[in-house]
Amino acid sequence: MENEVDKIMDLHKLQKKYHFEKMSKEFVEQFSRDHISINKGTISKLSKTELEKRFQKYFNSVNFIKWDDKTPPIIRFSQDRSMAYSVVNKEVIIEYLNEENHSARDTTQFAWLAIYTKEKGNWKLDCIASTEK
Repeated sequence: MENEVDKIMDLHKLQKKYHFEKMSKEFVEQFSRDHISINKGTISKLSKTELEKRFQKYFNSVNFIKWDDKTPPIIRFSQDRSMAYSVVNKEVIIEYLNEENHSARDTTQFAWLAIYTKEKGNWKLDCIASTEK
């Protein structure tokens, strides 16, 4: 099971890289074909093309300063090891241009639950439910 924890943690670490390097295509490749997102009271199920466009627009609008775990992610598996989830608590600091076209900075604490499923032997993000403080 330790090897499976490492695989989930590797995906988790790649997510940071994809944010900082603005790699929406690679980020979305981690998602399952039936990915569901829950955020700010909304449930969405977008195609990978739509997700890639959405993330690229977001990545292009900000510069990430910090995207760090406040606590180590909690990772658990279903009994048959076909599903896993991680509970994440992260501090994110971004810079962006505000309405007056001046550089601004925002700090947010996020907590989310990421549910993973196995597709052809690889873990894929099947659902993310996110909250922010």
